[in-house]
Amino acid sequence: MRKNKLPGRMKAAFLTAALIGTTLMGTMTAQAAPEDKVVNGTGGATVDLPIEQYFNISTAATAERPTLTGTYSVSGDITAADVKLTDSQTGNISLTFPGVGVYEATLKISADAKSPFASAPETFTEEYYLTAYVKNDGKGGFITDITAARTKDDPSTKVSQILFGICADDPPVRKVIQGVTGSTETFDFHMKADPTSSPMPEGASGGEKVVNAGEGGVEFGWMFYDKNDIGEHNYDIWEAAGSTPNWTYDSTRYTKKVNITEGEDGKLAIASVYTDGSNVALFTNTFTESGGGTPSGGGNGPGGGGRRSRPETSNNPPTTPTTPGEVLGATRDAAEDAGRGVLGAVRNPQGQVLGAVRTGDSSAMVTWAVILMLAASGIVGWFNMYQRRKRNI
Repeated sequence: MRKNKLPGRMKAAFLTAALIGTTLMGTMTAQAAPEDKVVNGTGGATVDLPIEQYFNISTAATAERPTLTGTYSVSGDITAADVKLTDSQTGNISLTFPGVGVYEATLKISADAKSPFASAPETFTEEYYLTAYVKNDGKGGFITDITAARTKDDPSTKVSQILFGICADDPPVRKVIQGVTGSTETFDFHMKADPTSSPMPEGASGGEKVVNAGEGGVEFGWMFYDKNDIGEHNYDIWEAAGSTPNWTYDSTRYTKKVNITEGEDGKLAIASVYTDGSNVALFTNTFTESGGGTPSGGGNGPGGGGRRSRPETSNNPPTTPTTPGEVLGATRDAAEDAGRGVLGAVRNPQGQVLGAVRTGDSSAMVTWAVILMLAASGIVGWFNMYQRRKRNI
């Protein structure tokens, strides 16, 4: 009886092990390759991964639109050809797998935002981590499932497509001059970011940029924002007061608020406004004429002396003589220059000034008077001595 029971128990154990093994294999297969995408063909699988590139620009910007060019490249277990997209475009990147298996790769985005007048583009980089599960579909093809994530091994960052984009803004400045036309006066305009780590145009330093311009307008330059810049950015804009005479400078101070948000679709959006409700930073300077002249040069910009030269007229005599022997403020005629006389004096034919005392003659008369006095004193002294001797005899 015992000999007959042993084979039955062994059969039951074998059946149980087989059932457990079949269940585990089925579960692992389902987890490794979900059957949500089928690609027909033999010898390998090819899947097109959709890409959308966008470029959102503030409606307040008036400068010429910059360009955005992105290059998408894949490195790792997956073979793919690089893809280039410009401005706002959609496309696909074709991924190729040699056969069944699990594949991992990194898709890198390198994008250049180029301002029309900037010397160099601003470069942005971003990465997506790709995982692909490929298995046979039993019909001569493959079943492929691909996940893309912004952070490796973090399911919460998985996305359904490759999405990349940036936002841009360029705050303009408008300068109006009153009281004069055709002025070449220039002015300095400042823009400072708060916080100073906020995006700034090319040429900024320490979160601040200065531009110089005359009548008309000027832009500070394009500022670009990516996903790292989500949040609020404030920019103070003002004109530096100059020291040129006759000018009154605008002391208005503007604050431009730029807000970067991410929508439910994963795209960035930009809102740019001036806190006082203005559409543009407008500065008005006034020139007031005083004493004639036309303003030119000067100003608080490069090359400006800040003052106009004063014409040397009879109302504005020179402060120092320009000719040796010249009397400051005196006017001479041509004939008088030769004799170094005084203009308006009456002369006799010998060149002497009538009614004038010649300083040379006065000096000689004084000398002769002193000699005569000494001689008279000597005679008087001698006569006294003579009288005393005579009495003694």
